[in-house]
Amino acid sequence: MLGLDYNTVSPMMLEIAQGGMFTISGKKEKGKDIFVKYLLEAMLLPTFGNTELYILDDMTRRWSDYEYHPDTVYDNTTASVQTIFDEVDQRVQSRYEDFAQRQEEALKSEPWIVIVIESSDAVAEISADKKIIGTIKGMLGKYRMMKVLILMTNVENAAIPFSAPDLMKIVKDNRRYIIFDDISNIKLCDLSVSIAKKYAKPIEFCDAFYVNENELTKIKTVKLS
Repeated sequence: MLGLDYNTVSPMMLEIAQGGMFTISGKKEKGKDIFVKYLLEAMLLPTFGNTELYILDDMTRRWSDYEYHPDTVYDNTTASVQTIFDEVDQRVQSRYEDFAQRQEEALKSEPWIVIVIESSDAVAEISADKKIIGTIKGMLGKYRMMKVLILMTNVENAAIPFSAPDLMKIVKDNRRYIIFDDISNIKLCDLSVSIAKKYAKPIEFCDAFYVNENELTKIKTVKLS
């Protein structure tokens, strides 16, 4: 669960079964990192199902709490970028071949694979490697239903130009964002004048805007108790 929809007071869910990419942007002081922490913890709960995290952290070691978690591969450099994507690519291809034979039964015992990208250096490294970009496009396309998710946890709330690194272009094309910032500051995606007026009031701590394709919803996000 992402949180509560302000308009309907109903739970707003992340359709995790869709796989693909989910982007988290905005300000730490608005609650962004608190939400990321909640999301990672929720994914590792037994109730979520088995999950394996591949975390590409930056030099601040923001997610170092997970470095020694038994279901996590952690790196705060770019040294393992190629290895991680090669490994995940082989795993999803194997799942796909098995799925062709046994359908949904093939995926029941498989853990979710979640690649967490925090590091801007990792974004640059990935964008410069056409093979890895091809692997990511496969995860978002042909292999999307193979229980694999890319979690972008540190995307700047800024317009993504045509000259942006290739991975950021993929972020732009996959409009599933949660943005922790006032509506007047949102630059990651275009907003209509009517939406900007409707939500003109500054958000409170741990409020955010969830963008899914062309829909925008203001939510009160879940945080760890």
